[in-house]
Amino acid sequence: MEFEKLIRERYSCKKLKDTPIEKEKLGRILEAGIAAPTGCNYQPYKLWVLTGEENCRVMSELTKYTFGAGTFIVVGADPSKAWTRKYDGLNISTIDASIVATHLMLGIHDAGLGSTWVGSFNAPEMKKRYPEMQDQQRNVEPLAKWFLCLQSGQKHRMGFHPVLNKNADLLCKHCSNLHLTYFS
Repeated sequence: MEFEKLIRERYSCKKLKDTPIEKEKLGRILEAGIAAPTGCNYQPYKLWVLTGEENCRVMSELTKYTFGAGTFIVVGADPSKAWTRKYDGLNISTIDASIVATHLMLGIHDAGLGSTWVGSFNAPEMKKRYPEMQDQQRNVEPLAKWFLCLQSGQKHRMGFHPVLNKNADLLCKHCSNLHLTYFS
């Protein structure tokens, strides 16, 4: 899909089908996430793909925002493996994981599927239900301090999202007033 079309057509689809995603499509989606750039290429994230009836049931207990999905991609960030800016100590693990999640969502849309970024779920309970999401070596700190859950599946409805960013018009109206400075 052409990039401009992809970014304009992708929307948070809140009505999904629980139809299983073909392994080939899921593989391409995960490759899109893995291709995402991260600070110093440290790749401080983990991906967990949850499918099947039991996982869908557990996810519906962890969040009310499943939207009927049959596939969940959980993105975790590990601050201990991320680049940290030395000047102020900013750890960019959540930024890296967000970039990965964005690549995943674009890959999902490119595959003709829908997705929604969900941050409202019980992360501590998720770590209890899925011990793989815990740091097994230290057994103290969870591996992922930050989680994002992407629901994905066949869309019930195709088409553009009805509400676009209201600030887009404001930005376009002021484009002629932008002053850019280039350093070379």
